[in-house]
Amino acid sequence: ERMAMSILARGTIYVASDGAKGTQVAYQYNYDFDGEWKTNNVTTLTGTDTWEVANAKTATPIQDILDLVDNALESKGVSLTRAILTTATLNKIIAMDEVKEAMQPLYADRTLPFNKAQKVEFLERMTGIKFYPYDKRFRSAEDGVDTKFYPDDQVTFLPDGAIGNMMVGNTPDSFDDMVGLANVKTAKLSSGVTLASYGEGVPYKMTTTVSMVALPSVNDLDEIFIIKKGA
Repeated sequence: ERMAMSILARGTIYVASDGAKGTQVAYQYNYDFDGEWKTNNVTTLTGTDTWEVANAKTATPIQDILDLVDNALESKGVSLTRAILTTATLNKIIAMDEVKEAMQPLYADRTLPFNKAQKVEFLERMTGIKFYPYDKRFRSAEDGVDTKFYPDDQVTFLPDGAIGNMMVGNTPDSFDDMVGLANVKTAKLSSGVTLASYGEGVPYKMTTTVSMVALPSVNDLDEIFIIKKGA
């Protein structure tokens, strides 16, 4: 899940082991090897254009999204329909004056302000994009810090349908079982996780390990677009 979300957020996967607990190992899978995707598919907002509360009067999230959707269709023939972002980012978008002003005609017949769900529904109707907040976290093996799978201050836009697959391979334990080592028995779950049991020693004892070999694939990185806050 962490690898898949990294592709959606950055176009890369970086994995590192904890050097204090063993050999330091680092792998980087760069799906945008020539930088073309970042140049053509990632829009970076800076200054008063960023979707921050302090920029409520100047930021234009609706127009930014519409421009991106139009560009994706005209330049790549890609029809964007979905978006991934955090709740914190979604809250910033609907707090912008552009969204409130666009809803102003609807306020005329109301005595109460719109709630969050109504604002999000309006944003989706205005942009043609369905927004999916994603706030799950993982505890990083590198530093032990709880971290969001998807970062704040950016949005990833996607077309309908699957954009990739999780490729699952055989673990070393699976190969041991396949070649017939007598003291190894394995079971592979539908998720790709392998459970292996080893019998050894006198008195006889069983050791169980859990392992997995997997890597996400991307059918077409050109169909993934991002709007993000610049440094």
